[in-house]
Amino acid sequence: MGRNRTQPISSPHRCLIAGNYCHDVLIRDCVVLAEMLGGAASFISNVFDDVSVSYNLV
Repeated sequence: MGRNRTQPISSPHRCLIAGNYCHDVLIRDCVVLAEMLGGAASFISNVFDDVSVSYNLV
């Protein structure tokens, strides 16, 4: 009866991210040094990538 407690429950982790993106540009002496994608959605998508959670961006 019940679940076998020796086998872990495997459920897919999925998330929906709704947020903003922005493009960060680092400029010094009129020269572009770096360009990166920034914003809240960019940050949390990197976190989810690191912990292997799949997601959709809106």
